Amino acid sequence: VDNVAGLLTVSGNTIDGNGDYGVFVRNTNSVEITNNTVTDNDADGVNVDNAFTSLLISGNTVTGNGDEGIDITDSNNVTVSNNTASNNTNDGIELDDTTN
Repeated sequence: VDNVAGLLTVSGNTIDGNGDYGVFVRNTNSVEITNNTVTDNDADGVNVDNAFTSLLISGNTVTGNGDEGIDITDSNNVTVSNNTASNNTNDGIELDDTTN
């Protein structure tokens, strides 16, 4: 998903076995990624780049992905809570240039 002006919600999904990211969000105002199962994707399980206003990632199970489980870059007002990130190739949760 790219360039969403309002609130973007990704919730209650099973996302499995994709050739790239499980969830990819870029240049979006507010993002909520909650209560998903994200497994065995070739790149990051969840990747968010540049959430302008707020970002909530909560209640997800993110396992067996080919890079980071959850990767957040250049985002503001970030809350990451109650997630399970395990058996990913690199970091379970990686935060770069983010604010709270």
